[in-house]
Amino acid sequence: SRLEIRPAVEGTYTWFEKTLTFTPKNAWPAGARITVRLEAGARAAGLLPLAMRQDFELAFQASAPRVAYLFPAGAASDLYAIQPGNGQIQRLTDLEAGILDFSTSFSPPAIFFSLANAAGGGDLYRLDLARLAAPPASEDAPEPIELLLACPEADCRLPQVSPGGETLAFEKTVSNASGGLGIPQVWVADLDVGGRLASEPTLAGEAAHQTILGAWSADVKLMYYDIDASAFTLFTPGEGIQARFSNQTGEPGS
Repeated sequence: SRLEIRPAVEGTYTWFEKTLTFTPKNAWPAGARITVRLEAGARAAGLLPLAMRQDFELAFQASAPRVAYLFPAGAASDLYAIQPGNGQIQRLTDLEAGILDFSTSFSPPAIFFSLANAAGGGDLYRLDLARLAAPPASEDAPEPIELLLACPEADCRLPQVSPGGETLAFEKTVSNASGGLGIPQVWVADLDVGGRLASEPTLAGEAAHQTILGAWSADVKLMYYDIDASAFTLFTPGEGIQARFSNQTGEPGS
């Protein structure tokens, strides 16, 4: 009752452990300044329901929605973004090697992408959109683009980040004994709060199976297609395979 959001918008509140999440019914007004205020007197839950002695307030500016894409299609591609409302285009990267594929992450705002490497495969990188938009604080400030995972003897592609930014899934094709590429498989790795790898990648599916098309659901379950089993497979990090759904086409689901 002591929490106030200005401008007032309709939405829902959900608790997860100690985190309260407010999800607006409609998108935040583009460019609007949103203020969140918790009045003094709000009490903690638990054995000692102490009250806040002073107000707490923070604000952020809602960015206009943008569409990210690769350009040009017939040569080494870079990331661009366009604002549908006014057609304004921004170039996000300037890399000679060429970006192979990408996906977006909202928590924190970033783009994960695969970049061609000298061995003919792909390495995984992360573009910090907040750092890209802000002027560098100093000459030694971190660059907005950072290497997440080098794959010198493999091809790492199609990075997909879970909705809360906790886990990264990607396809990895390892070179075989004859020097050619083996079978593609979906791997997963934990991410820290800054979006960097926090654990060594582990295989999501069965060791001898070809697995592709990793995608996350809102409740942090990974769905991928198992070519050998001809089935979409539901996988939960830390728990393993939960279910399989037979499918002969192997076309991407949603």
